[in-house]
Amino acid sequence: MHKIRNSSRRIRTERRIQEGLRALGGDPDTKKLMIEAQRKWIAFRDAECKFQASGVEGGSIYPEILTACGAGLVEARVRDFNHYLSCMEGACPVPAADKPVPAADK
Repeated sequence: MHKIRNSSRRIRTERRIQEGLRALGGDPDTKKLMIEAQRKWIAFRDAECKFQASGVEGGSIYPEILTACGAGLVEARVRDFNHYLSCMEGACPVPAADKPVPAADK
């Protein structure tokens, strides 16, 4: 089975997710919830991309479809973190954060 390849764009974007996780840190209970959510999001990302690429499994384009899917979902996750980080306390359903995450590369 092919794994989702780590393009340089995806690696840079995943670093931004890690920065977002640190910025959203908060109290220990919130941090545990955030880490659990991120682990489940990674499982979702991998399953979603496998599903999206299933029509070309075994073909030469399969790894490219996995990579493109993964990069797109990771960039969307960075946008989610930017939203979380820009919320004022009490204005969003997530805890307020200390600093913004850099925007995803296009």
